Amino acid sequence: MVSSYEILYILRRYGKYLGGIDYEKVIKILEEEDKRDRTIERRLLDNLLNEDKELDSESLRLIEKFTCDKFAEKTMTNIERRRLEAKLEYLKQREQQLIDLVAELKIRQFPLTEVKKAIRRLSEVRRDIRSIKKALKLLERGS
Repeated sequence: MVSSYEILYILRRYGKYLGGIDYEKVIKILEEEDKRDRTIERRLLDNLLNEDKELDSESLRLIEKFTCDKFAEKTMTNIERRRLEAKLEYLKQREQQLIDLVAELKIRQFPLTEVKKAIRRLSEVRRDIRSIKKALKLLERGS
C-alpha cells in the first residue's frame, strides 16, 4: 500500500502535469487526514499512559475505529500481495514457455521474424515480472 507521504511527494513533484486533478486540494485533504491520525494516536497514547483514568466513550470509539482501520489496511495489503504473487507465478510459467518456444523455433530453423516475435513477447513478460517484483518489494517495505 502506498503511503500518504509517497502520494504527497508525487503530487508536489508532478501535480501540474496531472491534468484535471486539483492536486492542491488532494494535498490539503491528505495533510488533514494525517493530522487527524496523529491526534487520534496522541489521544490513545495519552489514555493508555493514564490507566487510572476511565476511558470516555469518544476515546473508546476512536480506539475501535483506529484498530478496525489498521486491520482493514493490513487485510487489503495481504490480499494485494497474494494477488501479485499469483500473477508473478503465472508470468514465470509463461516466461518458461516462451523460452522453450524460442529454443524450439531456433532448432527447427523457423524464419527470423517468427523468432523475433517470440523474443519480443518474452521481453514483455520479463518486464511485467520486474514490475510485479518491484511492487511486491514496495508492499513488503510498507508493511
